[in-house]
Amino acid sequence: MVLMSPFMRELRRFHPEAEITLLVQPLVFNLVEHCPYVDKVVTNWSWRWFWRRRWDLALAPRFDVDHFGANRVLWLSFARRRVWWRNADRFTQAPRHEVERNLEVLSWLEIPEASERLENWRTPADTARAEQLLAAGGGVPTDTVFAFVPGASHPAKQWDFNKFLELGEWLIDVHRIKLLVMGGNDEKLLGEELQQRFGDAVVDVTGQTTLREAGALLQRCRLYVGNDTGLMHLAAAEGVPVVALFRHPLLADARARSSPVRFRPWGVPHVVVQPREGDISTISVHDVQHAITTFIGPRFQVLESA
Repeated sequence: MVLMSPFMRELRRFHPEAEITLLVQPLVFNLVEHCPYVDKVVTNWSWRWFWRRRWDLALAPRFDVDHFGANRVLWLSFARRRVWWRNADRFTQAPRHEVERNLEVLSWLEIPEASERLENWRTPADTARAEQLLAAGGGVPTDTVFAFVPGASHPAKQWDFNKFLELGEWLIDVHRIKLLVMGGNDEKLLGEELQQRFGDAVVDVTGQTTLREAGALLQRCRLYVGNDTGLMHLAAAEGVPVVALFRHPLLADARARSSPVRFRPWGVPHVVVQPREGDISTISVHDVQHAITTFIGPRFQVLESA
């Protein structure tokens, strides 16, 4: 949904008087609950409710494979106009980023000159919760904090945890970085092990935040270091530079679902680390260290930009 934020903003900009309803999975409701560009966010609905709405326009802008049945919902909306990517189109197009693909749909509606900037719609309560978590973990305003994300949604996207341990030791011992370990409930054991290994140099918030609170925490970080995850896109939305580890081989088809051409961090300075061939396990600690030095000055000060 983070990559959809430019689409939502530009749709509203061009149709300021429209009543816009956003249908989403319950998992991402927290992220879009306060989106200022829609009138209603719906997660649970009945077909009876849906058909009584009499939609003028139904949009399914996602270019990727339709795992959630959005196209089926679009067809059954009986809207006067329906706009979506056909399956055949997905596999014949030259590779482009998903943000660009989403905005391409708007061009079909003759919406010009769309801004590509990502957004994360947080509240003051989310920011306060983030500061509370940092303080509880021993974080202070003068710390140089890196977001450290060792987990991923699929094992194939997850770099070897022992390499994360080695990388964390280098960041802490050599560069005096404080690591903010982030992730969902499935990554809690990883966070606990990092906390036990490095003590006060780690603030472990795995499994303790909503998506919006995670965004508020990421805003406090100077760099994101981790796997290709939703948190990576949240970091980009908060303007945080990114070192991202992708499983997709450099020489493989850039149209694939795991390709950084399609899913790299958007709109921020970033370095993508990926295997030339093989899987993510072939990425070395030195490869990631070299990427991180892009954002670290000669006296181990984090650069303002890269």
